[in-house]
Amino acid sequence: MSTAGYDHPDPRRAADRMLDTAEGVLVALRRFRLNDAFRDLMTTARHHNVNPLSLADALVALAENHGVNALDTNVVAIARHTWGPLLDQPRNHPTPQDDDHP
Repeated sequence: MSTAGYDHPDPRRAADRMLDTAEGVLVALRRFRLNDAFRDLMTTARHHNVNPLSLADALVALAENHGVNALDTNVVAIARHTWGPLLDQPRNHPTPQDDDHP
């Protein structure tokens, strides 16, 4: 069995996965249905004239509290402005990192 497909993932699949993940973030943050989450992402991207995939990437990076230095600062600012207040709300449950550090 070849593992070549795992060494270099299909960029189309990576894009699909990023969009799916961003939709999931919006479902959790806004309590949206998937279709509404997709629409919110696309409408925001269109309104700001940015690539939806770049916006999805920025949203996921912010949700993960992951470094955004490698991302387009304009797109990160749009994601932060649009969804930042929702991301900044206190969590009601511990994350795995919280469990690791008492």
